[in-house]
Amino acid sequence: MHARKPSHFEGVVLPHLDRAYNLARWLIENDQDAQAIVEAAYRQARQEFGNLNDTDPRNWLLTIVWKRVHNWIEQGNKRPIALGRTFPDKPSAAADDMADTSGKALPEAANQEWKRLLWEAVSKLPIEFREVLVLREIEGWNYTQLVSVLGIPRSLVVHRLRMARQSLRQELREAHRRE
Repeated sequence: MHARKPSHFEGVVLPHLDRAYNLARWLIENDQDAQAIVEAAYRQARQEFGNLNDTDPRNWLLTIVWKRVHNWIEQGNKRPIALGRTFPDKPSAAADDMADTSGKALPEAANQEWKRLLWEAVSKLPIEFREVLVLREIEGWNYTQLVSVLGIPRSLVVHRLRMARQSLRQELREAHRRE
């Protein structure tokens, strides 16, 4: 298949900007920095759009965002201190994807509390665990995609995902006991 024309860029990429923001926000926990990263990723995607070919546009854009987040971290930027942070609308909505799938509806107040606790628990994970958890559980990436983008062996992806899930469960248990 031939490369897509840049005139189709907005129709292909714009539907995935919310997901791009969610990924950046989950990983760095700062609205302004997440927005700046997504804006830079959008500009980069526009420049590289002619090379997209048959690649999944969502995963392609999220890969650009992921790389930009890591560049941001490598430049010495720190994660904000978790205390006193407000919880964003977009990532807490994405928290539904990791919520209990029993099919039982929670009252709105309980649902909002669950999202808050989940957000806090995920934000306590080291970036290596958080990124693999968010990409797998929220974005639905398969192991092949994770290995390719993260540049680590499959066994390490599996290990990080297992450790992330264990840490998340433990943190949620402790939060439930504190409540």
